[in-house]
Amino acid sequence: MRLVIPLVQKLLIPWIIPKKEFVKFGINIKNIIHYRAIDAAIITKRKISKNSKNPVKENKRKVILVRVEEEYASYSSKKRPAIPIIKEIIKNFYDEEIVVMARYTSQARHLEQTFGKKIIVLNKVIDSKILLKNTDVFVGSGGTMTAESALLGTPTISYDAVPNIIEAYLVRKKLVIRKTNPKQIVISIRKIFGSKNLEIKKKSKKMIDSMEDPYPILVKTMKSMLK
Repeated sequence: MRLVIPLVQKLLIPWIIPKKEFVKFGINIKNIIHYRAIDAAIITKRKISKNSKNPVKENKRKVILVRVEEEYASYSSKKRPAIPIIKEIIKNFYDEEIVVMARYTSQARHLEQTFGKKIIVLNKVIDSKILLKNTDVFVGSGGTMTAESALLGTPTISYDAVPNIIEAYLVRKKLVIRKTNPKQIVISIRKIFGSKNLEIKKKSKKMIDSMEDPYPILVKTMKSMLK
């Protein structure tokens, strides 16, 4: 951000994020525009492609989807918090469908070597929306997919690998459960499996309905800059 923000003429950001978070990187507060939406909400509203297929076999088993943390970004801690979480999930839910989404080929390889056939490793590009809609519980690192899952009404647990304002907001709104301890995550999964989770679906729909489409704001901003 230190390299890019000083060159930006107008910056559009979700209303949840205070403008001061970007001012410190070198942009005038007058050039920051809020819109009332979380970016993940736009992803959840899009239609599922007709060619999209659910990569997980449909059966009577519950689907636990785990998203591995970002490893190579500058903000990454280089730790692997997902590994002990996956181990604990396997120990307690070996009869269920445990699906793990890798971000990189190296991660997929490491997961396959560590857990073998105890899990299903997804290492190709897939439609996250169709996958999350067919997931019983999502365990994410706290990023965009965690927000997407929560806004789709899928029971969501964040192990908070990269703390951020959006994740904190969804936790406050009780759309995301934050647990960093593997044993606590297992306890939360058990509670989710023992409930119909209707309240989460109601809350997610209400939040989605309250959010605006930022696209018209973007177009209006662009036109104002061309005058």
